[in-house]
Amino acid sequence: MEALRLAAIAGISVFHVFSPWFWAATHPAAVDPSDALPALVVSALPNRPGWALWLLGLIALLGSWGNHVFYMISAWYLVPGMASQADSPGYWRSQLLAGVRRCLPVLATIALYALLLVAANARFHTLPAAGRLQWVGPGLEFVWLYMLFVLLAPAWAWLLRRCSGSGWARACGVLLLVAVQVLNGYIAFVNQGDTAARGLLDWRKQMSALTYLVSFAVAGALGWAVRQRSQPSGRSAWTGSLFWGRALGCLLVLTLILTGYWAMRGSAAALYALSFKSTSLLAFALALAALCWCALQPDRSGSTAEPAGKGRSAIAALASGILGFYIVQSLAHDWWAPACEKLLAEALHGGTTPAFIAFFAAGLAFSLVFTLIVLLLDLLVRQPALRLLGLGKRRRTCLG
Repeated sequence: MEALRLAAIAGISVFHVFSPWFWAATHPAAVDPSDALPALVVSALPNRPGWALWLLGLIALLGSWGNHVFYMISAWYLVPGMASQADSPGYWRSQLLAGVRRCLPVLATIALYALLLVAANARFHTLPAAGRLQWVGPGLEFVWLYMLFVLLAPAWAWLLRRCSGSGWARACGVLLLVAVQVLNGYIAFVNQGDTAARGLLDWRKQMSALTYLVSFAVAGALGWAVRQRSQPSGRSAWTGSLFWGRALGCLLVLTLILTGYWAMRGSAAALYALSFKSTSLLAFALALAALCWCALQPDRSGSTAEPAGKGRSAIAALASGILGFYIVQSLAHDWWAPACEKLLAEALHGGTTPAFIAFFAAGLAFSLVFTLIVLLLDLLVRQPALRLLGLGKRRRTCLG
């Protein structure tokens, strides 16, 4: 599971590096010729190899996939534990206090990185939005959504406990999931709207939050269902890692076929819609299959060799920086994005096949190095600071 969290961090980083280039490649008619970066992409389009748009289309799915993974992992562990205590005296009070305790490290992390970046900006003046409400408000919407979901989790766990084994409850849950995905498909393929002008009250923006809430709820319900079937007599095929491994493999093949088909046909609009914002059904399904495949792996801790144990410890240490990475890559966007765009623009100059190879290599290298730097910074700065404040006890149910 820690490796999955780390993969999600890397996926988010790669997505943000290539996101503006994918938009320019799929919206050439909307590109302003005076804007150097998208204009460079458009000028390279006539000579691009067929696989370039395909690879950009695959990368575009990583953003939503990574967000789903973060929310799902949290719910997988958090909700079943709550559901098992739902009949206990004082459940609501204890869960409210626990929810506040889970949110405090998140709030402290936002405050810490915001203060550090504001102090740095006072010296370098390269973060125009630093200190503004937009900077730490909508700019960190996924982190705020996470805290909201944590506070709502006790109610969902209570409902799961009350409705366990109810056929009508399962049917209602499936209908809600289908309705959300149908609406997402309508948004992606029919009514995307002006993404730049979206406010928090825009219904498409609210659908994004609802989509991730449903993702959180589905993972929590599956985690609770698996716990109820933990005895050998109650197990079925879907509670084993083999089932989800096969599902993940089939979904990966389907993803490669769909993105490859539209990329080779030059159907840029369809490729863009397939990964539009949070609407992607493929990203949701891939995240759910990956979560269950990893979570249901047989426990091999008793037979782990020393090198493998050290490797797992390193992965867990880096994966604990999820919260810090989420916040830093958003708050410091105006620092790292221009440097990244300049690097990739130099690599793409000429628009030849070797130039596209250099373009992707440079982007992947930048994203991985940037991710590693942020995770190490988080490990060495944020986590010790939270421990000093008494907020550093690590929980598997928390992003950090």
